[in-house]
Amino acid sequence: MSEKIYYEDFILNQSRKTTGRTITDADIVLHAGQSGDFYPHHMDEEWCKTQPFKKRIAHGTLIFSVGVGLSAGIINEVAMTYGYDRLRFINPVFINDTIKATVTIKEKRDHKKPAYGIVTELLEVHNQQDQLVMVCEHLLLVEKEMPMPDIVLKGITWNHSRGITPLQAASQRFSELYPSVEIQWHKRSLQQFADFPIEKLTEEYDLLIIDHPWVGTAATTNCVLPLDEHLSAEYLKDQQINSVGNSHNSYNYDGHQWALAIDAATPVASYRKDLIDAADAAVPHTWSKLLDLAKAGRVAVPAIPIDLLMNFYTFCIARGKAPFDSARAVIDEQTGISALTTMKELYSIVDRSMFEKIL
Repeated sequence: MSEKIYYEDFILNQSRKTTGRTITDADIVLHAGQSGDFYPHHMDEEWCKTQPFKKRIAHGTLIFSVGVGLSAGIINEVAMTYGYDRLRFINPVFINDTIKATVTIKEKRDHKKPAYGIVTELLEVHNQQDQLVMVCEHLLLVEKEMPMPDIVLKGITWNHSRGITPLQAASQRFSELYPSVEIQWHKRSLQQFADFPIEKLTEEYDLLIIDHPWVGTAATTNCVLPLDEHLSAEYLKDQQINSVGNSHNSYNYDGHQWALAIDAATPVASYRKDLIDAADAAVPHTWSKLLDLAKAGRVAVPAIPIDLLMNFYTFCIARGKAPFDSARAVIDEQTGISALTTMKELYSIVDRSMFEKIL
């Protein structure tokens, strides 16, 4: 039989008594075989006659096992044994003695995890003469009966482990501290993360993990709340100081902070030495050498639409001009054409699959 008995259901000083169990010679012999304890106190009748008790005694660990077993009745689905403390063997138990157990709720205390508590049961074992033969404390780790949340928030993120796992862990901890609030996180592909309009997401979700290029849309449509109106200036300043580079500032647009930087990414050039060596090639240090390596089919480059746009901005900056310096155009015509021409040199010779897959 099983049921759910939560931490709150345990009543201090409440006691229950068990049925009896007679300890037999077979119990002692079997326990000796299981434990490897063949000491003469348990196994040698003639030797025991020379000792103060005059007859064989049961193993203390046998009485502990039987005593704990006697106390085990209903299966509590929301509790588990945390350990045993203060175990003492007060009097010996002999063959054909009958023992019974009494369990008393002695103490309740909070656990470091707010959703759990520790319940201490005092386990006392007596023989047929009502002599106390063993005592210990049984510690139970028990779930608290958490109320149904008053508020359920839905969030959307992307389906990489670094995009979903930390949020789920943080949400679990938040709900432990604030049981009236539950946060449910859903995930989408990286392509959807980059492309799907955030104003559409706000129709279904309360919390958004967004890609940086959507900050302008957030400011234009006001589909999300400006965080500077809800978070203290001190907190935002701390985020700015402890974020990588300009990550924090990049989410500030039109005088408001539209998001917090929880992840940082930047285009980098990298290579695999094993493949370079296998191709008997050298690491390119000039643009022309890179193009030569690309013609040999040895270069991979991100080329889905969002990557092409970000790389266009990068090529413009490499030519000494920052995009969006003017309200009239993204970039001046000369710089833009120069950047596109350079990009065409590379993208026209790489594998066409680069335009379809996320690297």
